[in-house]
Amino acid sequence: MRLAVIVLESANNQKLMLEYEKYQELQTRSMRMQEDYEKQIAELDDRSNKAQQELEEHYNRYVSYCLWKFLNDLNLCFCNSFVLK
Repeated sequence: MRLAVIVLESANNQKLMLEYEKYQELQTRSMRMQEDYEKQIAELDDRSNKAQQELEEHYNRYVSYCLWKFLNDLNLCFCNSFVLK
């Protein structure tokens, strides 16, 4: 009877060790996945910030061009009004 208990405990301990190893593998895989996702999020954030900066620069150049064109056209109209009088 005592031998049966020892054999049963040994078998249960082996099963427990196998389950613990599986758990550790899942933990390791989970940590790697989380690190990968965090890296991807950081890369996307960097790309988003760069795109936003490029868009702002383009917008500022466009607004500057429109202002320059408006002032240039206004100056031409002003000069032409003196010439026509």
